[in-house]
Amino acid sequence: INPHFLYNTLNIVNLMALEDVNDEVSKMLISLSEMLRYTFRNRQELVTFEEEYRWIRNYISIMQVRYEGRFEPCYEVEENVMERKLPKLLLQPLVENSIIHGFKGRESGGIVTRSASVRKERRVIVVRDNGRGMDPRELEAAMHGDHSRIGLGNAVRRLQLIYGGEGSLEVETCPGEGT
Repeated sequence: INPHFLYNTLNIVNLMALEDVNDEVSKMLISLSEMLRYTFRNRQELVTFEEEYRWIRNYISIMQVRYEGRFEPCYEVEENVMERKLPKLLLQPLVENSIIHGFKGRESGGIVTRSASVRKERRVIVVRDNGRGMDPRELEAAMHGDHSRIGLGNAVRRLQLIYGGEGSLEVETCPGEGT
């Protein structure tokens, strides 16, 4: 499908939502439209953290509507990280795991925290949740390609391909306390 067609269609649906005074649908459509533009327009492997941060905020906005009341986002981002580069769409599977798997069975009270900083010229990006956590077997499956949870394994492989030994993804988890 031509991206221009998608943008026009989303704009028309957005106008319809605004005519019906449905601000929540309008907000979701705007977020989705911005996410699609980012995905289609920017074909680079590495993007600035600021670009990725905007994308992930749109993603979280949509997920908040989808999982109404289940979680709240918390952002702790240092300004000095915004122009640093990282692999495009690296954060999405981490955030998605927190929301879908971490808060499974939970109706409310979830918190997904994203923080980013620079320490000794290394980018340190943390996605933390207060969800159900994982036992060692679940973590192993998540990291090495359980068919239903391939995001973490892909993130690890992408970091290794781009940064070699300099890139890493570490997971700390405790059942009942979060990841």
